[in-house]
Amino acid sequence: VYPNPFTNVFHLHCSVPENSSEVTVEIFNVLGSSVYKRNETSQHGEFSAEINTSDLPPGSYLLKISAGNALTCRKIVKQ
Repeated sequence: VYPNPFTNVFHLHCSVPENSSEVTVEIFNVLGSSVYKRNETSQHGEFSAEINTSDLPPGSYLLKISAGNALTCRKIVKQ
């Protein structure tokens, strides 16, 4: 995830299991509510996306990326 902190847009690049083609990107606010969700397709075990959060207020969020049985979470900060 870069940049972090970000203003409206951040970039996401990660490796995903080869046998998983569907990737779900979800952002949660500090109250645990989902405020953004996007389903994408990965190519050859790699996933890249540009995430536009212009409709979200500044603050701390939790980014959840899932692909098959793999799951990772990162704290992100919008300025």
